Amino acid sequence: AFLVAMATTSTPAMAAGFVLTGWSAALFYLFVGVVNAFLGWRLLALDERARILTIWWFVITIAHTTLLAISPGARQRLREFQAMVQPPDAPTLPYDSTAFTIAMMVVSMLLLAAAIWPLVRNKAAFNTPL
Repeated sequence: AFLVAMATTSTPAMAAGFVLTGWSAALFYLFVGVVNAFLGWRLLALDERARILTIWWFVITIAHTTLLAISPGARQRLREFQAMVQPPDAPTLPYDSTAFTIAMMVVSMLLLAAAIWPLVRNKAAFNTPL
């Protein structure tokens, strides 16, 4: 729901290492929000297809985060993106936040990998045949 709400703002988005603005950012937020809501709704219904799609969605998200973390060009665009979404009167950081950003990406990847585990372990709970 938060991502769908973000589609109504003029907040830039970061996708595949590129900064999206305007309508492209709104469409990106809308797409990601709708996919997340749909998968969550279908997981609650114990839909086997949603279980598999969610695992793939998390893997794609981990790959995207890895791309941002290891690609120097993507990291530079991420720094530019962070500057774009910062309020104009915000003080500049007295240190380079790259290490912190990468650490948070690693934490995110670990959390996503941990979220995959119950989907794999509880396969028998899902009832819709492929």
